[in-house]
Amino acid sequence: KMYMGNIKLVLENEGVFLSDKTYYNLENELTIRTNIKSKSYNHISFLIDCKNNKLLSYALNIYFKTESFPFSIHSEINVINKIYKKLLSKPVKKTKKKLIILRVSKIGVIGNSKPCLGCANFIYNNMDNINIINILYSDIENKLESLKKDELILDNFNLSSGAMRRDRSKKKN
Repeated sequence: KMYMGNIKLVLENEGVFLSDKTYYNLENELTIRTNIKSKSYNHISFLIDCKNNKLLSYALNIYFKTESFPFSIHSEINVINKIYKKLLSKPVKKTKKKLIILRVSKIGVIGNSKPCLGCANFIYNNMDNINIINILYSDIENKLESLKKDELILDNFNLSSGAMRRDRSKKKN
C-alpha cells in the first residue's frame, strides 16, 4: 500500500488535518492508480478552505490512452474542475481557498510538484472565479513552496512531459 505518512506530514505542517476516511480513500485511489500505470509517482491537488483549513476537494492526475497519443488531465486542473462541477452556494464561492499540489512516489517520497506551463495558465485564469488566494506546491525537501498570482504568468514553467512528447513527435513529421 501507498505510504501516506509524508503526505500527512506535509499537510499537517500547513495546518490541514484530513479525516482518517479521506486518507484511506486517497491511499486506495493511489494504490489502484499505481498498479494500473507505469509511472513511479502521482500528483495530488487539494483545495482547502483558508478560514478553517478544511478540505473542499482533492484530485489526482487522470491518464487516458487514445489511438493517436496518451494524454492526461493534471491534478491541478482536475481539482478546479471538480469545484466547478459542485453546486456551490454563494458563501462557498466566496470562501478564500488555497491550492496545495503534491507529487508523491510509490513509496511515499514527496517530490517537486511545481505546476507545468499549461497548469500555471489554467490556475491563473481561474483563480478569481473560485477565489484561490494561495498556491503551494511540494519540493524535494518535503516542504511547500508558495506561488503568487503574478508569478503564474512568468516564463519559468516547464512544459508537461506529455506536451514535450507531442512537440517532439510534431517535429519528426
